[in-house]
Amino acid sequence: MAGQDVVIPISHSTHKFRFLKLYDSWFKLFHSSHPQNPCSTAGVAFLLNKELIDTEHVMTYDLIPGRAIMISVPWHKGEVLAVLNIYAYNKPKDRSEMWTELWEKRKTNADLPFPSVPVSFQRLKSLLKLEDRWRKTFPDSLDSTCVQYRTDL
Repeated sequence: MAGQDVVIPISHSTHKFRFLKLYDSWFKLFHSSHPQNPCSTAGVAFLLNKELIDTEHVMTYDLIPGRAIMISVPWHKGEVLAVLNIYAYNKPKDRSEMWTELWEKRKTNADLPFPSVPVSFQRLKSLLKLEDRWRKTFPDSLDSTCVQYRTDL
């Protein structure tokens, strides 16, 4: 895929990156591991190519250790790209608590950047006059329009 470089890959398997020690001159790993069990559970990461990205000026935000990390990357023409990587819990109760924790961190930390893709997505939805009818009809509901459990697969 020449000319179509993937610049910011995201992973939820940080324990698989042990081999990176061999390639640290080409890549830089930004990760958040599970605090009690860093090598075998949870974990989120960004693997950045040093030839394509100024990795020395990347800012990291470890929002929920092992579950949510955000990076702020110097981009083109002075812009900054903020990317959020979330490894959500399987259990609905844990997932709900995680979303609440992320919301509280966002609400109480004015210096935390907004992820770039959701902002762009909001602009697109506004331009196309799209709306989430479920959320508009049931604004206080934590239910989803598509419920799927891992055991259903």
